[in-house]
Amino acid sequence: MKPADWRYLHAELFLSTESSIYFRTSWSLSVKDSLKLVSLPLWITQLSQENVDITTAVLLKKNVFARHSYERNFYIQRLEEFKDRTIVLVKLPGKPDDMRVKAERMANCLERAALASTIPALLRKPFQREVAITHHRREVLDFVLGPKAQMMRTVSQREKPLRGVVMDKRFINRFKRFELESVVMAVTQQHKLGTRMDEALTWLVDSRLEPSLSAAYIKTAIALEALLGGPSTEPLTASLSERTAFLLTNDPTTRQQLSKAVKNFYAARSAIVHGNRGKQGLQNVNLLESIDRLILFVLITLAANKNIYPDYDSLQKWVLDQKWGSNQECIRPYTTADLRMALDLSVK
Repeated sequence: MKPADWRYLHAELFLSTESSIYFRTSWSLSVKDSLKLVSLPLWITQLSQENVDITTAVLLKKNVFARHSYERNFYIQRLEEFKDRTIVLVKLPGKPDDMRVKAERMANCLERAALASTIPALLRKPFQREVAITHHRREVLDFVLGPKAQMMRTVSQREKPLRGVVMDKRFINRFKRFELESVVMAVTQQHKLGTRMDEALTWLVDSRLEPSLSAAYIKTAIALEALLGGPSTEPLTASLSERTAFLLTNDPTTRQQLSKAVKNFYAARSAIVHGNRGKQGLQNVNLLESIDRLILFVLITLAANKNIYPDYDSLQKWVLDQKWGSNQECIRPYTTADLRMALDLSVK
């Protein structure tokens, strides 16, 4: 968003008595190029000093509280803290107290969708380096003194500088290519599958941010179960592997490979949960990367086909129809090559 666009946004807001603007900082993203959704009033952009000055000038002119000495100091100083920071911005009808909760939910969903868009392009460890995630999470220093203080050892684990994932033109093109705006729309417009999608997206991003491989396996498993899991009476692994396979392709051979990948993942997940040390070899980061990608592809497939399966019962029926030979076409916002690369990771 250029400064001219920022002026326009403010003019549009303050000439209207119907809308409010909510914006908050993002610790995980670093904007080089702004992202604006087409169908929703959502942006990820950066506030320059000029943007802050424009906002300050509007407040001083339009808001009597901002001209009061105490209020001025508080709000103007707070605005200065946004200078050169990446923000997620939402514009909605209503007064601040009426729209804030919905706006915050929409901003959170967009930020998670933006982070999820990196899954096909950025492996887990490089992703965590970008957002400065480490096992120790905080700066730790230690010091060891030997007998009679004749030997010494010291180690430091220092916090990495927080950069955030860079949002450039390639990042934005990838976000658009995988049609992640449709996921944000399904979640924020309270589509019947939107709650499942929101929960799955939250757990998927949490898994990507998790430095412990074992904990990440559990979080990714929760993401898949939130998205495609059914009643507790049905066999979990079989149903999840089947639904994933039928949703993601019509090719019988690829379906078998998808089903096998999900089953292998759940064997590794069970080894973690039940402490089966004999199966620790099943855990590997490539299998986890593969399932993360498959969950992303399921998410965008569900969002792109909300007219075919508007709720979970319709989705179950659709999968059952495929199983018995219906092969009803659906939109899949990824290429065969994208799916092939995800599956190749599962056998490394």
